[in-house]
Order: sequence, then C-alpha cells, then structure tokens
Amino acid sequence: MNMLQRFYLSVVVLFSVAGLFTGYGHIIMLKTSTTHFPLHKLAEPFQQLASLFKNQHDASYLTDKDIEIPAVIAQYQLAQYSLAPTILHLNQAQGPLVLIDASSKESAQQFLQKYQLTPLKISPTGLVLAVQSDQLPKP
Repeated sequence: MNMLQRFYLSVVVLFSVAGLFTGYGHIIMLKTSTTHFPLHKLAEPFQQLASLFKNQHDASYLTDKDIEIPAVIAQYQLAQYSLAPTILHLNQAQGPLVLIDASSKESAQQFLQKYQLTPLKISPTGLVLAVQSDQLPKP
C-alpha cells in the first residue's frame, strides 16, 4: 500500500469511529432525556369516578375530539375499561350519567346546554361528570 492509500484508509477509519461515537452519544441522550410516565396513571381520572358508576348499567361518553385519532379512541376505551361493567355509549346522551371529555371548557358548556345536563363533578384533567337534568332528585 502506498502512502496515499494509507492516508485515505486512515481518514475513512477515523470518520467511521467518529460516526459511531456520535451515534452512540445520540442514543444515550435519547434514552436519558425521555420522561417515563407510568401507564397506569392514565386511568386515574376514570378510576376516581368509578364509585359513582357502580350501580349504572348504561352511561354516555360525549366528546368533541376526532375519534379517528388513535389517542382519542384509546381514551374512550380506557374509560370503558376503567368504568366496567357500565356500558359507555359513545357520543349518545343515553342513561342518567354522562361523562364529557371536551377539548375546552366552552365545548363542555355547550354539551351541558345542548343535552340539558347538570355537572356533578369536574376532574383536574377536565373530564366532566354530569347527570340528565330530569334525573336529578326532586327537593
């Protein structure tokens, strides 16, 4: 091997080693910068409401979010799972209890007015548990 070939070979080896270290550095950075969120925490807002659904066979789940988005339908499925055996009817005001998962407070208010609902509980995550106004106990 002549001197020029050795030079090119050493440059290629040097750049390969540098590329490996750079790639390895990126992998370490990604692994350490990812925040870990325990998946069981996702069901907490629904589990906090579970006792209120205990004797309910049917309830409603209203949302203005696009249910074609996997995360949105997953949220509904998580609610259904967490509140089982209560059957949640998606985007139908059916049953005395209605769970509203709206994209904003204004949207939740529109659901309350449209379906004549009275809010019972609002979770910190924005879920609204409401009851059909005609289902409220008479004083």
